[in-house]
Amino acid sequence: MKPDDDYSELDFENAKDQVERRRVYRRRLKTASGVMGQVMAHRGIAQQQATSELSETWSQIVGVSFAGHTRLGSLKRGVLEIHVANSMISQQLSFKKQKILQQLQEQLPNNKIRDMRFRIGSTG
Repeated sequence: MKPDDDYSELDFENAKDQVERRRVYRRRLKTASGVMGQVMAHRGIAQQQATSELSETWSQIVGVSFAGHTRLGSLKRGVLEIHVANSMISQQLSFKKQKILQQLQEQLPNNKIRDMRFRIGSTG
């Protein structure tokens, strides 16, 4: 027997063990919460819930008058983009930015919002 054959045999035995471990893992019973989490993630339900929760919180913080003239954009790297109807709304929200940001961080700590950017544009 060549020395290379010994190594290939060992690798083969190791591969058989790995395949068997994978089979055992697949046969394990899954918890209901684990399955629901997978289904929700697959369907994007968790993302929709987070967006809905953010939208509701935004409306509560800024009030009905401002909420009607704004539309939440994306949240990337902790920066929340907010589309506003005009420069007047943008300026008013800019004056209140720190207070709004603090309230968002307190009410939605999992979103990790660290800044907000106001963009003038379509809100509908």
